[in-house]
Amino acid sequence: MSWFFLFIAVVLNSAGNILIKESAQTEAQGIALYLSIPFVCGVFLFGINLLAYTKAQTTIPLTVAYCILVGASMLIISVYGYFFLKETINYIKIIGMLLILIGIYFVVRA
Repeated sequence: MSWFFLFIAVVLNSAGNILIKESAQTEAQGIALYLSIPFVCGVFLFGINLLAYTKAQTTIPLTVAYCILVGASMLIISVYGYFFLKETINYIKIIGMLLILIGIYFVVRA
């Protein structure tokens, strides 16, 4: 069940980051930015992420859970950025992402 909670934490962490990015691209400035729906939803998802991540750590070692959370979230966010935000992904970034996946594999297997 801990792996399920870690999966949920990865999804929520990624979604929270994406919503924060989306809110930053609006024309809202100052306090209006922080009160925008995407920003508030992003912060809310970060909070739920924290609960799921804490639950995942009941049996998954911190060194494994954190690597998976950060690495998998980075991959999801990079793919989203490429397809929806028109951010670039060059071969250097692709190699880096592959190395992250390989690193996650070895961390989990250790």
